[in-house]
Amino acid sequence: MWSVSYIFMYTAFYAALISKCFCQKKVTATFTDPRTGITFERFFGVKTSFSFGIALPETANNSFIGQLSFPLNDGAGWGGWSLTDDMEGPLLMAAWADGGKVVSSFRQAFNEDDNPPEVTGNFRARPIAAGTSANSSLFTYTFLCEGCLDDALGLGAAATSGTVKMGWAFGSEKVGNPASPAAILNFHNKGFGGFQARLAQAKNGKFDEWAAMAGAPLAPATNASPITSKKKKNKGNKGNKGEGSGNASDDDSDDDD
Repeated sequence: MWSVSYIFMYTAFYAALISKCFCQKKVTATFTDPRTGITFERFFGVKTSFSFGIALPETANNSFIGQLSFPLNDGAGWGGWSLTDDMEGPLLMAAWADGGKVVSSFRQAFNEDDNPPEVTGNFRARPIAAGTSANSSLFTYTFLCEGCLDDALGLGAAATSGTVKMGWAFGSEKVGNPASPAAILNFHNKGFGGFQARLAQAKNGKFDEWAAMAGAPLAPATNASPITSKKKKNKGNKGNKGEGSGNASDDDSDDDD
């Protein structure tokens, strides 16, 4: 029969192992996109197949290259990223398909219930066509995000020297009026939450070469309002805030790969 001390040591060992596993969850990993050759630090959800990648210049400035990719349900669905793990306040981007066309807009949420309104400011998205496509089952959007790194938006260039918290959201329902950047977004029923973005590892000397692939900047939504400054900036790695979804079984709680 096992002694009490042995049982205690056994339990403590596995508790520490489980704790370590949870701490390692939702951290970006290096990924090179085969279509563009761009190397990202990418968050990937095993359950949802949602991913968001980010690439940065060696010397930080206010821009980054991003890539959103997620499965579509007969062409329906949307995905998004946030500059922090808090959905309320920071700069967000949402993207979806309108047939074979990719549509996106910058947003800012003030609560978790209402459709986040479109915003405009000193930032803009420039699509990279070689890494952008949409069909009935898969959506991929690669873009240069100019002027998107600013403390007032939630994440400044100075924070890119380490690991910071960013956010993601993914819904499988069709958006309302998909042809418009002001489309109505349904609830992110497939999952949402935070992840640790290893921004120091996202820096690459080829950034300018990759950024040169970007096309013309997209015009903001017609009725977009000036973004409201987010006073609480992203201060880096302090653990995940947590996550949830409309259906707990759909919530992406697996390790990243």
